[in-house]
Amino acid sequence: MNPSWSSKQAVALFDRTWGYDKPYHELIVEGYRFLFLSGEAYRDVNASVGEDAFLSPEQLVWLRERLGAAEPGKPVFVFLHQPLPQTLDGTDQELGVVQHQELRALLDAHPNVIFFSGHTHWNLETTKQVKQLKFLAASSASIRQVWSSHNRPETRAISQSLIIDVYADHVVINRREHTEKRWIEPSIAKGYDTK
Repeated sequence: MNPSWSSKQAVALFDRTWGYDKPYHELIVEGYRFLFLSGEAYRDVNASVGEDAFLSPEQLVWLRERLGAAEPGKPVFVFLHQPLPQTLDGTDQELGVVQHQELRALLDAHPNVIFFSGHTHWNLETTKQVKQLKFLAASSASIRQVWSSHNRPETRAISQSLIIDVYADHVVINRREHTEKRWIEPSIAKGYDTK
């Protein structure tokens, strides 16, 4: 963040630009729930936050309520830039989320959650970036500057992302390598009990 800016100014600009009343929000599309989380404070508020996501108590209460309102038997898609620590390859390099224990407990209680994160840029093909925990964790890698398992940029140009297909009883996570215009196999499927 620009040193002349504050977290409060950045959040206000985000909210004003997108028309939100707070930096986290919910979107329901064709009956599927998408929950977008957001860091609310940065190192200007507390130097120990660094690059980690700071989630307010209000945001965590909101998330608990939204997860509780989710329809059983349907996936719930949760997004946060930073990953939870100790979940995917590369998530042991930094804390990621200041309130990681609280967030992990909320997600653990909802096995239909797919938690999408970014931040680490780790390679989808050579590192484990989708992992079944009590919920499913998935990292989106990067369309620019993918990193290796040595936590350094890859030596060759790589561009990767996830493409998600949603069906009545399962979700398929497809991994794409854009530079070489190919799919990274295998795709990953997660089923849901729709009864």
